[in-house]
Amino acid sequence: MGKLISNSQYIYRESKFNVSTLTESTGGEQCILAKSCDIGGVAREVKPQVTVLGAVKTLIGRDALAVIVSSDNPVDNLTLEQVRDIFTGQVTNWNAVGGPDQPIKAYIVKPNSATYGVFRQAVLGDEDYNGVNVIPFDAKMVSQVGNENGAIGQISASFLGNLKSIKAVTIDGQAPSTVKGAYPITRPLYLVTPGEPAGAVKDYIDWLLGPEGQKTISRLFATIG
Repeated sequence: MGKLISNSQYIYRESKFNVSTLTESTGGEQCILAKSCDIGGVAREVKPQVTVLGAVKTLIGRDALAVIVSSDNPVDNLTLEQVRDIFTGQVTNWNAVGGPDQPIKAYIVKPNSATYGVFRQAVLGDEDYNGVNVIPFDAKMVSQVGNENGAIGQISASFLGNLKSIKAVTIDGQAPSTVKGAYPITRPLYLVTPGEPAGAVKDYIDWLLGPEGQKTISRLFATIG
């Protein structure tokens, strides 16, 4: 979300932006409740305790979370059950899922990241992560998985681009996509405001929801159209 706002400020010239991406989605909610920011980006469902206090959420796009491995890993597809078994520590060698005899090194982003919770809900259900290694942020996930044989992780599909060191495996034959009912690991993207958007904040959100803003969003995520 921070990447989206950072990019859009170079196109939307009506306002100046001071963007912080260090606090993740939870920080976006907290700064809105504390009234220390004008807009908070949340890359998951907004917590009910935030909206009940008067905050307003606006859906601006959608995202898919990709399960990634190093590009030289011969495994191209996993079932959702296999992904769950890997991240709960029940499967620890690639030969159990059609790969080489090689230990699996599973990585997950830090708990206050929206990715952590969305991935857990979509893949693990009621189970907990087990035997995983924590990565501080998404960009580090790319380099870690890309440079380590046997590694597996997850990132926003917006990070995939033309990266050569990693690849996204399909899940039950489905590539990362926000098409409803196709790919199982998706999430909404919201901008949250302390109340109904007004003034420059409303102008910016209206722009994001319009043709030019949605075109900007489409460079990273899926639009709401």
